[in-house]
Amino acid sequence: MILRSADVQHRLMGRCLELAGQATPSGDVPVGALVTDPDGEVLGEDTTPASATGTLSGTQR
Repeated sequence: MILRSADVQHRLMGRCLELAGQATPSGDVPVGALVTDPDGEVLGEDTTPASATGTLSGTQR
């Protein structure tokens, strides 16, 4: 497990909340997700609409 500083955690959580806010107006489930490297650098982000795919992972059950 990698422990990041509180500042990095705060920045990353803030970005997730921004992404979630982008999903809400369109009626999607407000979820924002990030993939980071061990240093906290964002490698990818998305607001995959769970309502369109059936699950949060984007795969069908």
